[in-house]
Amino acid sequence: MISRDDSNRSKIIHATLKLAEKEGWNSVSTRRVAREVGYSTTVIYHNFGSKAKLLEEIQIEGFKEMREQFRRIIEQVDDPAQQLLSISLFHFDFAMRHQLHYQVMFNLEGVKVGGSEHHKDQIAAGDLVRGVLKKLSTDSPLELFMNWWAIVHGTIVIQLNDSMKTRPDDTKTMLSEFIRRFIRGLKRG
Repeated sequence: MISRDDSNRSKIIHATLKLAEKEGWNSVSTRRVAREVGYSTTVIYHNFGSKAKLLEEIQIEGFKEMREQFRRIIEQVDDPAQQLLSISLFHFDFAMRHQLHYQVMFNLEGVKVGGSEHHKDQIAAGDLVRGVLKKLSTDSPLELFMNWWAIVHGTIVIQLNDSMKTRPDDTKTMLSEFIRRFIRGLKRG
Protein backbone atom coordinates (compact mmCIF):
# COMPACT_ATOMS: atom_id res chain seq x y z
CA MET A 1 0.00 0.00 0.00
CA ILE A 2 1.33 3.46 -0.91
CA SER A 3 1.47 5.82 2.03
CA ARG A 4 0.01 9.30 1.83
CA ASP A 5 3.52 10.80 1.99
CA ASP A 6 4.65 8.60 -0.93
CA SER A 7 1.58 9.65 -2.89
CA ASN A 8 2.24 13.32 -2.10
CA ARG A 9 5.92 12.97 -3.03
CA SER A 10 5.01 11.38 -6.35
CA LYS A 11 2.46 14.10 -7.13
CA ILE A 12 4.96 16.83 -6.21
CA ILE A 13 7.68 15.32 -8.41
CA HIS A 14 5.23 14.98 -11.30
CA ALA A 15 4.08 18.60 -10.86
CA THR A 16 7.69 19.79 -10.75
CA LEU A 17 8.51 18.01 -14.01
CA LYS A 18 5.30 19.27 -15.62
CA LEU A 19 6.08 22.86 -14.62
CA ALA A 20 9.66 22.58 -15.89
CA GLU A 21 8.42 21.15 -19.18
CA LYS A 22 5.90 23.97 -19.65
CA GLU A 23 7.98 26.92 -18.47
CA GLY A 24 11.60 25.82 -18.00
CA TRP A 25 13.62 25.07 -14.89
CA ASN A 26 14.04 28.75 -13.98
CA SER A 27 10.29 28.93 -13.30
CA VAL A 28 10.40 26.06 -10.79
CA SER A 29 10.01 27.21 -7.20
CA THR A 30 8.38 25.55 -4.22
CA ARG A 31 5.59 28.10 -4.38
CA ARG A 32 4.94 27.43 -8.09
CA VAL A 33 5.09 23.65 -7.60
CA ALA A 34 2.69 23.88 -4.66
CA ARG A 35 0.26 25.91 -6.79
CA GLU A 36 0.63 23.42 -9.67
CA VAL A 37 -0.20 20.41 -7.48
CA GLY A 38 -2.77 22.19 -5.31
CA TYR A 39 -0.85 21.86 -2.04
CA SER A 40 0.52 24.40 0.37
CA THR A 41 4.27 25.00 0.39
CA THR A 42 4.24 23.39 3.84
CA VAL A 43 3.44 20.04 2.19
CA ILE A 44 6.41 20.49 -0.16
CA TYR A 45 8.73 21.30 2.73
CA HIS A 46 7.34 18.46 4.84
CA ASN A 47 8.05 15.95 2.05
CA PHE A 48 11.35 17.29 0.75
CA GLY A 49 12.65 20.00 3.07
CA SER A 50 13.60 22.35 0.24
CA LYS A 51 13.54 22.88 -3.51
CA ALA A 52 17.12 21.59 -3.63
CA LYS A 53 16.09 18.32 -1.96
CA LEU A 54 13.12 18.00 -4.34
CA LEU A 55 15.43 18.36 -7.35
CA GLU A 56 17.89 15.96 -5.76
CA GLU A 57 15.11 13.37 -5.46
CA ILE A 58 14.40 13.71 -9.20
CA GLN A 59 18.12 13.33 -9.85
CA ILE A 60 18.34 10.21 -7.67
CA GLU A 61 15.33 8.65 -9.46
CA GLY A 62 17.10 9.06 -12.78
CA PHE A 63 20.41 7.62 -11.59
CA LYS A 64 18.67 4.63 -9.99
CA GLU A 65 16.93 3.79 -13.25
CA MET A 66 20.14 4.25 -15.22
CA ARG A 67 22.19 2.10 -12.83
CA GLU A 68 19.59 -0.64 -12.83
CA GLN A 69 19.41 -0.76 -16.62
CA PHE A 70 23.21 -0.78 -16.96
CA ARG A 71 23.29 -3.72 -14.54
CA ARG A 72 20.62 -5.59 -16.54
CA ILE A 73 22.52 -5.07 -19.77
CA ILE A 74 25.73 -6.42 -18.26
CA GLU A 75 23.88 -9.47 -16.89
CA GLN A 76 22.12 -10.21 -20.19
CA VAL A 77 24.93 -9.53 -22.68
CA ASP A 78 28.15 -11.57 -22.57
CA ASP A 79 30.39 -9.62 -24.96
CA PRO A 80 31.97 -6.53 -23.32
CA ALA A 81 32.00 -4.61 -26.62
CA GLN A 82 28.27 -5.25 -27.04
CA GLN A 83 27.71 -4.36 -23.36
CA LEU A 84 29.36 -0.97 -23.89
CA LEU A 85 27.41 -0.32 -27.09
CA SER A 86 24.11 -1.32 -25.44
CA ILE A 87 24.81 0.82 -22.36
CA SER A 88 25.67 3.78 -24.58
CA LEU A 89 22.52 3.46 -26.67
CA PHE A 90 20.35 2.99 -23.58
CA HIS A 91 21.95 6.14 -22.13
CA PHE A 92 20.99 8.05 -25.28
CA ASP A 93 17.44 6.65 -25.29
CA PHE A 94 17.02 7.47 -21.60
CA ALA A 95 18.09 11.08 -22.22
CA MET A 96 15.65 11.43 -25.13
CA ARG A 97 12.71 9.86 -23.23
CA HIS A 98 13.41 11.56 -19.90
CA GLN A 99 14.88 14.90 -20.92
CA LEU A 100 13.79 16.69 -17.76
CA HIS A 101 15.30 14.01 -15.52
CA TYR A 102 18.48 14.12 -17.60
CA GLN A 103 18.71 17.88 -17.25
CA VAL A 104 18.47 17.56 -13.47
CA MET A 105 20.84 14.60 -13.33
CA PHE A 106 23.59 16.47 -15.15
CA ASN A 107 22.81 20.10 -14.24
CA LEU A 108 21.73 21.15 -17.72
CA GLU A 109 19.39 23.97 -18.77
CA GLY A 110 20.15 26.13 -15.77
CA VAL A 111 19.38 23.43 -13.20
CA LYS A 112 21.77 23.33 -10.28
CA VAL A 113 21.42 20.35 -7.98
CA GLY A 114 23.78 19.93 -5.07
CA GLY A 115 27.41 20.86 -4.98
CA SER A 116 30.11 18.40 -5.88
CA GLU A 117 28.35 15.52 -4.12
CA HIS A 118 27.82 12.40 -6.13
CA HIS A 119 25.03 10.02 -5.34
CA LYS A 120 25.65 6.32 -4.77
CA ASP A 121 23.58 5.38 -7.82
CA GLN A 122 25.52 7.79 -10.03
CA ILE A 123 28.79 6.33 -8.76
CA ALA A 124 27.48 2.78 -9.16
CA ALA A 125 26.40 3.45 -12.76
CA GLY A 126 29.86 4.85 -13.53
CA ASP A 127 31.50 1.88 -11.83
CA LEU A 128 29.51 -0.49 -14.03
CA VAL A 129 30.74 1.29 -17.16
CA ARG A 130 34.34 1.32 -15.86
CA GLY A 131 34.04 -2.42 -15.21
CA VAL A 132 33.06 -3.02 -18.84
CA LEU A 133 35.88 -0.77 -20.04
CA LYS A 134 38.40 -2.74 -17.95
CA LYS A 135 37.37 -5.86 -19.89
CA LEU A 136 38.16 -4.08 -23.15
CA SER A 137 41.48 -2.40 -22.31
CA THR A 138 44.27 -2.26 -19.76
CA ASP A 139 44.50 1.53 -20.15
CA SER A 140 43.56 3.81 -17.26
CA PRO A 141 39.90 3.12 -16.37
CA LEU A 142 39.41 6.80 -15.53
CA GLU A 143 40.79 7.96 -18.89
CA LEU A 144 38.73 5.36 -20.74
CA PHE A 145 35.62 6.40 -18.85
CA MET A 146 36.22 10.08 -19.56
CA ASN A 147 36.65 9.36 -23.29
CA TRP A 148 33.49 7.24 -23.34
CA TRP A 149 31.63 9.91 -21.36
CA ALA A 150 32.73 12.67 -23.73
CA ILE A 151 31.37 10.70 -26.69
CA VAL A 152 28.04 9.68 -25.14
CA HIS A 153 27.17 12.76 -23.10
CA GLY A 154 28.51 15.11 -25.77
CA THR A 155 26.33 13.48 -28.41
CA ILE A 156 23.31 13.65 -26.11
CA VAL A 157 23.80 17.33 -25.31
CA ILE A 158 24.23 18.16 -29.00
CA GLN A 159 20.94 16.38 -29.71
CA LEU A 160 19.10 17.94 -26.78
CA ASN A 161 20.23 21.39 -27.86
CA ASP A 162 19.38 20.58 -31.48
CA SER A 163 22.79 21.94 -32.40
CA MET A 164 23.18 19.77 -35.50
CA LYS A 165 19.52 19.84 -36.58
CA THR A 166 19.37 16.05 -36.81
CA ARG A 167 16.59 13.66 -35.92
CA PRO A 168 17.20 11.66 -32.72
CA ASP A 169 17.26 8.38 -34.69
CA ASP A 170 19.98 9.75 -36.97
CA THR A 171 21.99 10.97 -34.00
CA LYS A 172 21.58 7.60 -32.30
CA THR A 173 22.94 5.90 -35.43
CA MET A 174 25.94 8.24 -35.36
CA LEU A 175 26.47 7.53 -31.65
CA SER A 176 26.44 3.81 -32.38
CA GLU A 177 29.20 4.30 -34.96
CA PHE A 178 31.20 6.57 -32.60
CA ILE A 179 31.11 3.85 -29.92
CA ARG A 180 32.06 1.13 -32.41
CA ARG A 181 35.07 3.21 -33.48
CA PHE A 182 35.97 3.81 -29.84
CA ILE A 183 35.86 0.06 -29.17
CA ARG A 184 37.94 -0.71 -32.28
CA GLY A 185 40.51 1.80 -31.05
CA LEU A 186 40.65 0.02 -27.69
CA LYS A 187 41.20 -3.34 -29.35
CA ARG A 188 44.09 -1.98 -31.45
CA GLY A 189 45.72 -0.31 -28.45
